[in-house]
Amino acid sequence: MCRLLAFASITPTAPEELIGGDLASFVELSREHCDGWGMAWFDGEGELNVAKDVEPAHSSELFGKLASTTETDAMVLHLRRASPGLSVALENTHPFATESLAFAHNGWIRQVPELEELLEPATQVALRGTTDSERCFQLLLAAVERTGSIEEALPPLLRSLRQDFRYNALNFLLLGERRLYAVCDYSAEAPARRGDPDYYTIGYRQAAGSVVIGSSGCWGDRPAWRTLANHQALVVDRGTLQTSVLDLA
Repeated sequence: MCRLLAFASITPTAPEELIGGDLASFVELSREHCDGWGMAWFDGEGELNVAKDVEPAHSSELFGKLASTTETDAMVLHLRRASPGLSVALENTHPFATESLAFAHNGWIRQVPELEELLEPATQVALRGTTDSERCFQLLLAAVERTGSIEEALPPLLRSLRQDFRYNALNFLLLGERRLYAVCDYSAEAPARRGDPDYYTIGYRQAAGSVVIGSSGCWGDRPAWRTLANHQALVVDRGTLQTSVLDLA
């Protein structure tokens, strides 16, 4: 499984400065979640940038450099622990992205061929890797095109995936030009199978000028973090940092 971290801020800031000790805790998780890392962020020109590698974040010079020098007002970070049967390769490393959206997932959904069959033939041909996550991202993009908005697309898409597929978690971060989303959606049995009741929980903390979102394991000052319930999504307006919670049940 994987670990997720993200932030939105009023002032462009490097993640090492803005997230501080919680970023160090996140990087430490890459000793277990060691099958690659990725970042996506918007630069000062409004362009979406993506960097990723297959080595663990804790030993990556590039990760350390980007974490300390990349000044941005919105970023998602991902640590990968590859699902059984899926290769450790750059094309399977999150985030997956278009020109304006970046997607990073924690969990698995089966079976991958059946997921792929839901995609248009042209989309199937354009797939780069072998993960369920990339296919879920493409399903989300298609749902947004049909409904006209991410908020309208999410509840029916997730209900359909829950009903028709086996999964442990559909948790993901989605970074767009106007909003940052964090989806907390996992099967009732998943925490017990993992042996950790908080493993699939997504938390967030708000401070003056920033919102930070993260998987369990990087919540240093625990009282400062609020948590999403299962089948909820946090929506962060990047311009105002106002937050709202979307029901996905």
